[in-house]
Amino acid sequence: MQRYIPIYHSLKFKIIVIAFIVVMIIIGLLLFKSHRDQVEMIKMQEENLNQIAVDTIYRRFKVSYQILEVGVTQILANPSVKEAFAERDREKLLNLVSGPYKKLKDVGVTQFHFHLPDSRSFLRVHKPKEYGDYLDFRKTVATINEDDKHKAIKGLEEGIHGLSLRHIQPIYYKNQYIGSIELGMELGYRILDIFNNVSGGEWYLYSIKDNENYLMDGTIEKDIYPIKISPKITKKLKSGEIFEKIDTPYIIQMIPIENFEGEYTYYLKRVFNNSKLINLQKKYTRDSLIYSTFIAFGGMTLLWIIINYLLRPLTYLEKETRKFTSGTLDGTINIKSKSEIGFLADTMEKMRQTLKEREEKLKQLSFEDSLTKLYNRHYLEHLFKVYDDNNFYPITILVADLDGLKEVNDKQGHFKGDEYIKKSTKVMKRAIRKSDYLCRIGGDEFAFLLPNTCKKIASKVLLRVKEEIDSYNKNLKEEETPISVSIGIATCNDNCESLQKVMDLADKRMYKNKFKKKKKAKTI
Repeated sequence: MQRYIPIYHSLKFKIIVIAFIVVMIIIGLLLFKSHRDQVEMIKMQEENLNQIAVDTIYRRFKVSYQILEVGVTQILANPSVKEAFAERDREKLLNLVSGPYKKLKDVGVTQFHFHLPDSRSFLRVHKPKEYGDYLDFRKTVATINEDDKHKAIKGLEEGIHGLSLRHIQPIYYKNQYIGSIELGMELGYRILDIFNNVSGGEWYLYSIKDNENYLMDGTIEKDIYPIKISPKITKKLKSGEIFEKIDTPYIIQMIPIENFEGEYTYYLKRVFNNSKLINLQKKYTRDSLIYSTFIAFGGMTLLWIIINYLLRPLTYLEKETRKFTSGTLDGTINIKSKSEIGFLADTMEKMRQTLKEREEKLKQLSFEDSLTKLYNRHYLEHLFKVYDDNNFYPITILVADLDGLKEVNDKQGHFKGDEYIKKSTKVMKRAIRKSDYLCRIGGDEFAFLLPNTCKKIASKVLLRVKEEIDSYNKNLKEEETPISVSIGIATCNDNCESLQKVMDLADKRMYKNKFKKKKKAKTI
């Protein structure tokens, strides 16, 4: 009688079961490693976005105070202004400062005020019919008048119409203190919208004076993620500590900001919806499971056939796939066979390529600007670290700011504004070399990083940028908006402190050129 061997006792079955278990373990480890890497990458992106949001606030405040200080200095440089204020000639003073105020409004200045030594309002340039009222409730005004040295004051202060960034400076005429001048920028929708464009999310301004959590303004009217502020959180905010919370898919930041007295009585809240990246991660996991299931069951059938003919290719395949458990996706699976094992090997290679492509795509998301497809500020900071640690001197940095973007957004809409940004990007890219980097670092700001480039050669690159812009503008249709860019340039030879300092210098020069351009345009 022929002995019957149960299928579960057969050597083929045992090998297939063992092989199947091995393959499933490998695929499970791959999926686990891949999932863990995705979670880490999402976490890193969230941390980067949080840091970008904080940096955006401090950078914008710094630029705003510079604008206010320069504005005050230039206004007081006209001796006729001091003379008219000393003579208390309100009409003459208004005529002298109306022109400069129009220019200041274009860069966000919303308040222009002259105060008398007794804290009375002498002239509100932004509201010339309102004057003569006492401003004792304004601590900045009272402080500069009561101070024997009448030191200049800058910082945040809440007034009748809301919270503003202010710069107040004393005015002397014939060595006598005759009052003070104030410029201010309202911390409202305009600045919050800039934060939204740079780092994403909805932004809100809150007051926590008297321990009351009060919504003052926002990019949208209603807070999409209201939080009940506990006394513990309030205490942290008032001590200057940033509060962060992640409630998938939302990232919530509360960033305290101090007033001119150094007290943290306000905070900026950012609510960012990270659904896009999370959904991509879920899709990636789902696709990986489908591939894994297909390979697992397909592998069982193929192994049953292959074991009768060739075991060596199977051993090779198993050996190569084990490398995946270490997270190495660079190696290529290559079996020159037209049999089923060859098909399995090709399938595994396609899965490896898919995993590799998706991994690269996730990396790209954290370094690419979604609108222009240029590198973003995060990648530029990465380049700074690379070039700061290596010898690529001289290095030149150009900082460019699109002129008129706000006007395009206001008159034609944000869609046209985005088109204006993309067209400007395309034109500027034509002027750079293969070794150069062009990054979008803000809503309307760009940075050129030119390694191994001295100032003379960089000037030629700058000239090509201007020539490309001029060439584009010559062929415009009547309804199209011409491109205008303000550019600052700075070069590091071999003794600079950091490339960030070089970019800050280029940034200051850009704003200086931008101001000159506006001043020249106004004169014409």
